[in-house]
Amino acid sequence: MAKSKIKSEEEKPPEQKEERKLDKLTIFCYYLICFFILAIAGWIIEVTESFLRLGIFVNRGFLFGPFVPIYAFGSLLIYFALRRLLKDKIIVQLMKNKTKVGSINITPLLVFISVVVLTTVLEYFVSWFLELVFDRTWWYYGYEVFHLHGRIMLRTSLLFGVAGLFYLYLAEPVIRNILLRLKNIQIRYLSIILIGLFAIDTIISIILHWINR
Repeated sequence: MAKSKIKSEEEKPPEQKEERKLDKLTIFCYYLICFFILAIAGWIIEVTESFLRLGIFVNRGFLFGPFVPIYAFGSLLIYFALRRLLKDKIIVQLMKNKTKVGSINITPLLVFISVVVLTTVLEYFVSWFLELVFDRTWWYYGYEVFHLHGRIMLRTSLLFGVAGLFYLYLAEPVIRNILLRLKNIQIRYLSIILIGLFAIDTIISIILHWINR
């Protein structure tokens, strides 16, 4: 038999930290910076994976510059969707003959399953949307086992689950601690600079894609 028990942790998101008061605009800019950091991290992951597999540099993603936004959208999606769950410790008590023989925290398992579902749905939708708009296939898993329409596959979904655990439990707290050392005005200016660079890159990328169709 197993019984579950929920304990709440005290960790708070940036906008709720008592030692640092952020206005709504700064909070918005904070998450914009997180978006760009994650998009760049996604580009690094994709380029590194391609280089290790093919032995050559391949600029991955839709954009010309070092951004893969689907990683940023996915990371922020799972953060906002699961941050309440992350605050809880869901303890399953293991019982034998009505005697407690141990307990286990299943919160990471529930987070993993949730990340797999959310990121898989996102990947399928983005694949469909990009193909619809640009009439081009950006990735195809048809040659892999356990795929759906070539847009998603089991192995990738499981890897997203592992990556999601790494981001939520390790990377996100580090990013938060670093960014919250900046002053509010610095956070705003940095977000403006990144928005400008991203906008220019997006415009150039769209023009190049339409020219090369």
